[in-house]
Amino acid sequence: MTKFVNLLLLVLSIVVAIQPYKILIYNPKFGHSHVQYASLIADALVDAGHEVVVLVVDMDLDIKHKGAKKARIYQIEPNLEAVRLLTLNPLKDQMWNMTDDPITQFNMFETFFRAQELTRSSIIRDKHLTDFVLKEKFDFAYTEVFNIYMVAMFKVWNIPAFSVGAATCLQESHYGLFGVAHSASYMPVMMSNYLDKMNYGERAKNLASFIFSKLFFAYNRERFMGEREVNAIYGKDFFNGEKDLQDASFFFINSHPFLEFPSPKAPKMIEISGMGMPEPQELSIYWTGILNKRKDTILISFGSLAKSSKMPSQMQKAIVEVIKSMPNATFVWKYETPEDGVIEKVDNLVLSKWVPQNDLLNHEKLSMFITHGGMNSITELAYRAKSALVIPIFGDQIHNAALVTRANIGVVMDKADLIHPFKLKEYILKVLHNEEIKASSLQLSKMLNNRPISSKELLVKHIEFACEFKKLPMLDLESKNQSFIVYYLLDIIVPFILTLLALIYISFKVVAKLISVIFNLRSVKVKSD
Repeated sequence: MTKFVNLLLLVLSIVVAIQPYKILIYNPKFGHSHVQYASLIADALVDAGHEVVVLVVDMDLDIKHKGAKKARIYQIEPNLEAVRLLTLNPLKDQMWNMTDDPITQFNMFETFFRAQELTRSSIIRDKHLTDFVLKEKFDFAYTEVFNIYMVAMFKVWNIPAFSVGAATCLQESHYGLFGVAHSASYMPVMMSNYLDKMNYGERAKNLASFIFSKLFFAYNRERFMGEREVNAIYGKDFFNGEKDLQDASFFFINSHPFLEFPSPKAPKMIEISGMGMPEPQELSIYWTGILNKRKDTILISFGSLAKSSKMPSQMQKAIVEVIKSMPNATFVWKYETPEDGVIEKVDNLVLSKWVPQNDLLNHEKLSMFITHGGMNSITELAYRAKSALVIPIFGDQIHNAALVTRANIGVVMDKADLIHPFKLKEYILKVLHNEEIKASSLQLSKMLNNRPISSKELLVKHIEFACEFKKLPMLDLESKNQSFIVYYLLDIIVPFILTLLALIYISFKVVAKLISVIFNLRSVKVKSD
């Protein structure tokens, strides 16, 4: 009987230990890398045995990702005007000609903000969605920090715990949301190519970019958070974006401590880059044959947003010219419309609408990777120990390229130089067979793959912890609640300096008076003599 009871208790303890949580993930389709990041989080939680529902809303119809591979999907009715704005955004075709300065880069956000506003308006008024979520009774919810208005909806839906995340590195505006100061002296803004060691001019430009970024998001605060619109529906003071964001259990960042610039972080900030790295699969006979054709094989891929087929013809011709000048290397170019006949047929060039990027990067016969520098691509090449030529095009890609430079796993080329074939070839040869870069790539790969606690485990364990313990106010920095004066101790420093100056002034006056008295006494004595 005792043995039976002990066995029953053991079984019950195991059942309790693996009790799945019910988790909600919000995944709007406004950028492929963002959709993929939320999808990886959802699928990692499914793998851990939890019930996950992903709220998917179409915003850009060019994004074909379903929103999740393993989790259950709930399709939200899209706002048609938002879909039109992002799908037909003319700036998509202008990315190759866009300059890298932060002001131009931020102007790209205008269309996104408008589409975001329209989507938000639809979601906060969607009664069918609210009824569905309330009936499901979720334990936990997740949204990317771009969608802060969803924090208000988590309150409406009575979800007891939530976290936010970023599919990019930490942007400069993210630090302040969690009470951490951003220092422009050694912390590059996201849309810059500076390293953490900057000269005087770079620090000045970085500071100017930081100030512009702060002003930009302050000016667009309502568009970013939607407080007025939410409170108009759910009551005055129901939602305060910055205050309610503090209730987030954690902030999951798509960066890795062994690759990203080191910076101060709040206890709630967890770096999980690489948490969705798929196990490499064996390549098909087709791809193996391509890799074995020549001594070197070079992969070219510029991601899903800036399409190679939309690249200015002068750049396309320059790439083809370089390929023709290197007959001992096979070039695999991810090109969206190989049937258009625009790219000249070359014996050592393979055009493909799709490539098994992760599997190719894992193959020893792939010599190097020419990439746009998206975070997912940078993560994959770093994990697979591949050298890179990074040609950043937009947004955080510029920052990611700087990480490659700092880690010495590749070199960076300005996209404007793509019109010069001799420059492109020069950069390729800088990377190809560069033993120093190869050694750095191998060392970094070993570190990433042997992180003491894997990124996936960090994600799952922290979310399970949040599901159990809900809000974690003990992790909040008090600095978030302090005024500018208190945070920088100005209420102590300024009075101290004023007091010190007053003492110096008084001392000076006293000494001057004493000198005057002594001088007068001597004058009187001389006259009396």
